[in-house]
Amino acid sequence: VLDKCRQLDKELYVKLVCTTFAEQRYSEIGEMVKNLTALEDNTLTSLILAGLGAHLASTDLYIKMMEVAISEEIADKLVEQLKEAGFRAQACSLQLMALRIPGALRTMSSFKL
Repeated sequence: VLDKCRQLDKELYVKLVCTTFAEQRYSEIGEMVKNLTALEDNTLTSLILAGLGAHLASTDLYIKMMEVAISEEIADKLVEQLKEAGFRAQACSLQLMALRIPGALRTMSSFKL
């Protein structure tokens, strides 16, 4: 079923793999989502919950994924995934956004004494 779905609808395939926790296919999904240009919010949520959010850190979908993580209150999960993947700056930025720190206070220059 999953193989047939992969051929017909890549986003549906991503959702199915993430929601069924078919971990043996996670590396394939990680590479697949890097090439997709649009994903629904619930697909992004599924990716984060499956631990695959960091795969989108260097894509155009990253901004939308951050918004979804904050609105779904799962930003802490994405922050950890980003840190583990070496995206520390993005993780810290997301963490401050999730805490509702104003943008002017989220810059490095705002920490100068």
